[in-house]
Amino acid sequence: MNFGGAEGVKVTDQTTDQTTDRVGNNLAEKKILYLIKQNPRITQARIADELEVPKSTVKYYVGKLSKAQKIKREGTVHNGRWIVL
Repeated sequence: MNFGGAEGVKVTDQTTDQTTDRVGNNLAEKKILYLIKQNPRITQARIADELEVPKSTVKYYVGKLSKAQKIKREGTVHNGRWIVL
């Protein structure tokens, strides 16, 4: 999956926050939530592969989703699962 947009454009956390604020529920967040619902044991690395984005991007959005209490992690790093709240 591709998020679209111009190639070579540097996206910063501030840019991402501004876009999310304007759009509301961000498309990346929706895609991550969808993947987690399909496979609660999915890893951030696998999400990054599925969405064709860097793992750091997934880590950023997972952090935002966790902070917003939309998801939480249960269990250990190796034997855990995601819970969509």
